[in-house]
Amino acid sequence: MPMDINDIDFDAYLANDRTLDDPEVVAVEARARVRLRVINGSSATGFHLDLGSLTGTLVAVDGEDLAAPLPVSTVPLAVSQRAD
Repeated sequence: MPMDINDIDFDAYLANDRTLDDPEVVAVEARARVRLRVINGSSATGFHLDLGSLTGTLVAVDGEDLAAPLPVSTVPLAVSQRAD
């Protein structure tokens, strides 16, 4: 999708003070369950978290548990939104 007048093209996005060129890699056992809390800390940009070939389970949004866990491969994150 092309940028529009409201878009900003940043040279880097940081996650835990790391860039995509220097990611933090955490080893986990095969088939282990890992709970991630992702926070969109931006003040003007929405993001999509893409799990690639993996499927995750969305269990909470903004600290509120979902009525039923939702299988996902992408999660849209609005400004200052959290997802577990």
